[in-house]
Amino acid sequence: MFVYNLKNKLDEIGVPPDLYSILTGGLLNERLCIVREGLWQVYYSEHGKKAGQKFFEAEEEACEYFCDKMKRYADANRNHKWNLSRQQWGKGR
Repeated sequence: MFVYNLKNKLDEIGVPPDLYSILTGGLLNERLCIVREGLWQVYYSEHGKKAGQKFFEAEEEACEYFCDKMKRYADANRNHKWNLSRQQWGKGR
């Protein structure tokens, strides 16, 4: 996978666009970011700082890592919503 595929892949798995930044750079608040500043970097931007920063030489490797992290978030978010729905209807008690 390459950076030009990421947005479509993230849309496909249901990740809201306000949770990530692709090639924008900077320190957007509370987003997973992928940028190329010499090496490829994936990090979580929070309160003006880069957290959990990972470096990659290969674009494909960085994109796979980024997509995997977002997929895990999307899966967890779907499970959370499903559990809330069950509780709302009295089935989760």
